[in-house]
Amino acid sequence: SEARVISESSSMLAAALQSSILLLFAVIYMALLSLPAFIICLSLIGIGMWLYSRRLKEVNVWIQRTSQQEIHSFNTIRDLLDGFKEVKLNDDRSRDLMRDIVESAEMLRSMKISTADMFALNYIMAYSVFYITIAAVLFLLPRLVSFHEEDKIRIMMTVLFIIGPLGLVISGLQA
Repeated sequence: SEARVISESSSMLAAALQSSILLLFAVIYMALLSLPAFIICLSLIGIGMWLYSRRLKEVNVWIQRTSQQEIHSFNTIRDLLDGFKEVKLNDDRSRDLMRDIVESAEMLRSMKISTADMFALNYIMAYSVFYITIAAVLFLLPRLVSFHEEDKIRIMMTVLFIIGPLGLVISGLQA
């Protein structure tokens, strides 16, 4: 089981390592272009990563709870299959088991929807931070620091370039 997890995670970890090296050089390039841009981007992305990882812990708790509920639901269905003759002969047992199956399925459905919503909101929040960073570079940075238009474009392109590798690094940390 552990070997399977390591095997499945190895490609993601390799991509995360490659992306982290790429990210390192992109960040160094940004710092060389403009130290204020580097500080603003690092601050905003750092806050975003902190919020994302904090919320991800909550999402992971819900994923575990949902998995436990899924096991409970399958066990309830297995009870139906194992006691099929008893359920056929005993109406009270049949009603109780069907009520348990319906309640378990409804609870599972509700938990899966909540977990998916939490995961989606966390994903949206993470990408919102990237867009806020882009807006800060485009609109806030020129008000704080004067620099050439060419450097502004280079910084902007570097921020856009960082988004992909940063996402892979975060995914690799989760693996």
